[in-house]
Amino acid sequence: MPEPTVLSLAPQPALVMRARTAPDQIAAALTHCLPAVWNCAVERGATISGAPFTRYLNFDDQGLMEIEVGMPVLEAVEGRDPVLAVELPGGPCATLVHEGAYERLPATHMALDEWLELNRRQPAGPRWESYVTDPGNTPDPSNWRTLLAQPVVPE
Repeated sequence: MPEPTVLSLAPQPALVMRARTAPDQIAAALTHCLPAVWNCAVERGATISGAPFTRYLNFDDQGLMEIEVGMPVLEAVEGRDPVLAVELPGGPCATLVHEGAYERLPATHMALDEWLELNRRQPAGPRWESYVTDPGNTPDPSNWRTLLAQPVVPE
């Protein structure tokens, strides 16, 4: 697995829909949320400027997580309930590219967590995954690429 890289990201406006889900139901949440986000972007005249993403906001005692499913947009626009306008933070961000099937993503998250601890880097907000490769266009999971991005406290 490649080493994480710390990049300085620019703030990124996005449209998202929030969901509360079990980890094994993330794909269903994306299937439910992304069409609403897409429709809101079209209605608002927004230009999608990158890959769809999932941002992990928190985990509860019952094993459920609150997530934001969204798409970055070129310029900030207003949301339309249940779609919210947000901004992915700028600044230093530890990034790691996951190659392969989504079922193996937890191991890549663990590798990023281990790197953060080993390098004494503190998270500075929720982590997100950007789905760089569209499985609809690339059916072979071995060719899928997912970018993990963890904002970190500046050194």
